Amino acid sequence: MGRTNRRRPLACGVVVVAAPIWVDTPAALSETLEHLRTAVAEGKRIALDTEFHSEHRYRPRLMLIQLATTAGEAILIDPLALPDLRGLGEVLQEAELILHAPGQDLPLLARRCGLQPNTLQDPQLMAGFCGLGHPRSLSALCSDVLGRSLKKGSTLSDWKQRPLSPEQQDYAADDVRYLHQLVETLEARLPQELRAPLAACTAERSAAALSLPPVENAWRRFGVARVLDAPSLCALVTLCTWRETQARERDQPPRQVLGDGLLIDLARRLPESVEELASNRRFPKKLLRDKGEFLLELLKQSANTLPPSMPANDERSRTRRACLDAFVAVRALETGIADKLLLPHEDRDRVLAGSFHSAWRETFLEPAMSQFICGELAISSPT
Repeated sequence: MGRTNRRRPLACGVVVVAAPIWVDTPAALSETLEHLRTAVAEGKRIALDTEFHSEHRYRPRLMLIQLATTAGEAILIDPLALPDLRGLGEVLQEAELILHAPGQDLPLLARRCGLQPNTLQDPQLMAGFCGLGHPRSLSALCSDVLGRSLKKGSTLSDWKQRPLSPEQQDYAADDVRYLHQLVETLEARLPQELRAPLAACTAERSAAALSLPPVENAWRRFGVARVLDAPSLCALVTLCTWRETQARERDQPPRQVLGDGLLIDLARRLPESVEELASNRRFPKKLLRDKGEFLLELLKQSANTLPPSMPANDERSRTRRACLDAFVAVRALETGIADKLLLPHEDRDRVLAGSFHSAWRETFLEPAMSQFICGELAISSPT
């Protein structure tokens, strides 16, 4: 790993960008690890990102790892040329990491490097606690917070090709070059009283990313669940559970097992015969032939499988949901925490069902939330 093109950011805050360093040999990786160990020993954070391909797979395939120990730096590690990255995981384990929206990066790094991060800063979450909204893309935050435009042209390029083009390398390098400066700027804007809740939220999100969610919760991805009647919701739960299980076993995206549109159509229509299945002109003939009878049996078995944490779709439940949404929106304005972080939409049904608990959130929401939902308390939007 060459050292001559490594530069430091200017004291005035202007980041001097160095050419990215490419690492694709054991010798270069060894030198990189030594550089990272020194940075960790000096208490420096390490900015981290990945590029991957997720098409046709349940679990994306890692194509590139980007690192930076200082603003403006970029080290690009080629995981296709370096099968053993356990040493990288061991070094990163001891570092304070910066990753923007790491929900997909962390599982990849855990599988390839064995990484289980101890300390993590996520600029996307930080922005959500600084009154900047959530979720915000890295390019949007760099533009709004740093006044810097990032390259966007290589978002969907082929990261498997070698060598990567100069444009691809610059695009990948930009994903880590400015993370240090971005986090430092957001830290200066973060209210002191929100630092502990932010840390709790970050740890919560990291743990969730590193564990596969139960297949029986796959139906929660569909917003339409809240407007389905009980039989259709039961069917949606059953079909989603089966589809997610199959996707994991085959290492395929769930939509390749059964498309979202078809899944919702089956849940809504509840067909009882192959002829009724085939009445949807978009139903694949091969799926009809191979799985038609099986899907009908699944639908038949789905009766009375309504998840306990899903409130009934009646007028009272809709009113309580609307009250909860209004309450969270007002509290988000009062606290400066984005409403999607203060109480994520997928957790609001659990709140209404009495099966959701989060210590840091309850600090901001209770007991007023329960009183408001029950009509015991009125609120007004702050001016």
